Amino acid sequence: MLINSRVSKSFKIDELDQRLTQLKKEHTQLETQAANLQSIQNIQKSLNLENYIPTTDVSYLNEHDYAVLDTGGLQ
Repeated sequence: MLINSRVSKSFKIDELDQRLTQLKKEHTQLETQAANLQSIQNIQKSLNLENYIPTTDVSYLNEHDYAVLDTGGLQ
């Protein structure tokens, strides 16, 4: 009876090891798929960019780019 119990447990452990290996493989595949779906190229492909014009000449304002209105001391 003791031998049968050990053999049965051994089979169960083997089944669980196989399942663990399978789940690790699936996990790796899902991580790769998630990384691919989140990549900039795939996001840009999935967006409908037909009505957008890409920007080429971008300029930013800083404090020297605008004039301050002198209120003459009135606030």
